[in-house]
Amino acid sequence: MNTDPNANARAAFERLIQEFASASSDDAPILHQRLYGLPDQQLTKRTWEHFRLAVNPAYARKKHGEWQEWVPHTDGTVCSLFVGSGDKAALDRFRRLADTGMALVRNAAANPEATWHFDTSLADQIGSEPTDNAFLNWLDALHQTAKQCRTIFLHATIGNWSYSPKPGETVEQIASAMSEPTPAGLVALPIHPITESLQHDVFRSSAEAIKVWLGMDDVVRVGDWPERPPIYLPPTGRDDGSVSAAATKTVEQQPDVNEMEENILTAIGDKSMTGEMLAPAAGYPNNSNFRKTLGSLVRRGLLGNERGRGYFRIKLP
Repeated sequence: MNTDPNANARAAFERLIQEFASASSDDAPILHQRLYGLPDQQLTKRTWEHFRLAVNPAYARKKHGEWQEWVPHTDGTVCSLFVGSGDKAALDRFRRLADTGMALVRNAAANPEATWHFDTSLADQIGSEPTDNAFLNWLDALHQTAKQCRTIFLHATIGNWSYSPKPGETVEQIASAMSEPTPAGLVALPIHPITESLQHDVFRSSAEAIKVWLGMDDVVRVGDWPERPPIYLPPTGRDDGSVSAAATKTVEQQPDVNEMEENILTAIGDKSMTGEMLAPAAGYPNNSNFRKTLGSLVRRGLLGNERGRGYFRIKLP
């Protein structure tokens, strides 16, 4: 029987990785944004309800088959927005898996024999009693990891709601704009709150974040990382806080691609191929979803398409 607390915790997290990975869907992803203002803006749950209904009525007109879920965090300073398509029950599955993840984090953090590290800004969340909204704590840790430890499949973009910045403007300057109070005089609404948007669905992002926390070898880093991720459980027998050698590779100018796109780019290599040739080479049927993915790669400048030549890969500088 294995009594190593690190090994036991890692084994549980590795099983959770598989659960998150099996729930991920490129056809019906669940995307997530964190919306928040500045500390002095005194945002509350009621503020976000007014924001959703009054400030952004156009956003409430969803695309066909799309659903949204707005969830203000407990103290109201942050609001989560989930956007998905297909069966909304997938969000319940994410909540259950995220609750499990927070329970594993708490168990490891509470075990005095485990070599468990976490950022001090996460301490209160890790130490708090679980609630029905524990999955929001998981998302906080997920976003913090995405900002500090970017990988191909885990990163977040930061901007402002419904605003394109002018040269030199910061997201904090933009977020400082407040509307007039509502007619009832109850609350002032943020006009352009800061938004952090995960670039991959919550299941894939969660699986990748756990891999980062465990220092697993199949994580490919993009850009600079801090000395240690915000949550870190070293491999068994190693407590120096370092990340494995295979995980220290840095990708320069790596495009944001999902699994299908990555397989297409790998399959085409340095060749030129028609869509009919490329689909089986990448391992997919040549259906509307595959052709839509090809179109996305062309629009983003990752593939070219010439009549008579077919598709070809455009090399990044």
